[in-house]
Amino acid sequence: MDLFVGGRLSSGCLVSNGGVQKFLETPSYTEVDPGEDALLKCRISEKKGVCSWQKDNKPVGMYRGKYDWVTVRSIVSGDCSVWVRAVELQIDDGAWKCQVTASSYNVQDALSSSAAQLVVRASPRPPEILHNGSHGLPNSLLIIPAGSRTTFICEAKYGNPPAYIEWYLDEIRITAWRQKNVSEMGHPRVWSARSVLELDATKSLHEKRLSCRAHHPSYPAPYYRDASTKLNVTYPPTVSVAGADEKLSSLEEGKNNVSLNCKFDGNPGAFAWWKKDGEVVATHLAPRITYVGPKAIVNANLHSQVTLECRAEGNPLPTYHWYHYPVPTSVNASEEGYLISSESRLQIFNVSYSERGRYVCVAQNVIGLLERTHRSEAVNLNVLGPPVSPTTGPAHGWCGSEASIRATACANPPPKAAFWTWNSVLLAVPAETETARVAPLIATALTFGGLLVLLLCLVLRRKRGRGNVYGN
Repeated sequence: MDLFVGGRLSSGCLVSNGGVQKFLETPSYTEVDPGEDALLKCRISEKKGVCSWQKDNKPVGMYRGKYDWVTVRSIVSGDCSVWVRAVELQIDDGAWKCQVTASSYNVQDALSSSAAQLVVRASPRPPEILHNGSHGLPNSLLIIPAGSRTTFICEAKYGNPPAYIEWYLDEIRITAWRQKNVSEMGHPRVWSARSVLELDATKSLHEKRLSCRAHHPSYPAPYYRDASTKLNVTYPPTVSVAGADEKLSSLEEGKNNVSLNCKFDGNPGAFAWWKKDGEVVATHLAPRITYVGPKAIVNANLHSQVTLECRAEGNPLPTYHWYHYPVPTSVNASEEGYLISSESRLQIFNVSYSERGRYVCVAQNVIGLLERTHRSEAVNLNVLGPPVSPTTGPAHGWCGSEASIRATACANPPPKAAFWTWNSVLLAVPAETETARVAPLIATALTFGGLLVLLLCLVLRRKRGRGNVYGN
């Protein structure tokens, strides 16, 4: 039995002289990566009750190696802090409360802290820009009419905590209308961050780049991801004539010259013509490509969709021809182009590795009897994806001689390793300069197998012969 002396037990345990339990420190918002340990602090003065914890209003048991008291004396000391070991999103993420039972049945000093959020981080998907309910492709052109009020949505899904989203027009930050975070359907521990931006489409926004930036501590440094689209604002043409302000009354027939310059601007590109006394004055204009893109180098995932666009001006209106120059399959292969489309917009569905290479747009019209053309700069299409099933051709060889077996597979980036098997036996993969070694290896294995079968046949034949002798 412990002896009470001067306000202390002889065992050394501190005993209050009647003070009421109070919080010295309560748990606060804590954010950690999966697998890390989290410390939830809770300290009590004049503690006489028993510490416990709740998560999402349910009691939490103490399990060594998972939920540990900071000090083994937490039962009698005023420190009720707890370590949450190797945190997991589905288990530990939630609202935590520190609680202490009353000093005694007749003292109403039980404690319960406010809920503190323990957030186990989950990296959100890269952000996407949505317009009119459709997903905007990165670096694509978004066509909007001047004078309209257009709504854009930037969405970063499956993050914890929700991503913080900013908007930029070229390099200038602009203010969004609002951001709303909602839990993902069927995944209550992660969030979809949605930021809404409204813009008045004006001519000044034409060809500007609209970007949304999602910030999150789980992203690689610098801890944000961008999505962007280029604005293509359509507007009617404006026309002005320079030189008409000259005093035409001072001109003398057959002696003076006058120069009239028609200036016009519009999107899509406008065409102008002159009229004299109500009749059209013929002007012929050779084609000139004004845009090809979306950019010089386009990266596309395997089986995705790619859209290339070509715009040109000219009179008569030019026609369009897209040519594909595939990636050469060998050093000596020619770079011959193939006509693949006669539309200004080239759409490639379900992109494959065979569609890699350069794409060139040619605009063409006929003035008089002469054909006029203008050739664009090349758009280089780079297809990214995993290895596609290799193809092999038949191999033939005489017994004892060498045979060569080749396989071709497409992948970008290139595969780090490849493997050959023969009758379920894994063969060492040689480097390109060592390919010839495979043939002797296979030939040796085949020869050894043939000898083994021959030996087995001789043994069986000999046993059968002995059986016939004993039988006679």
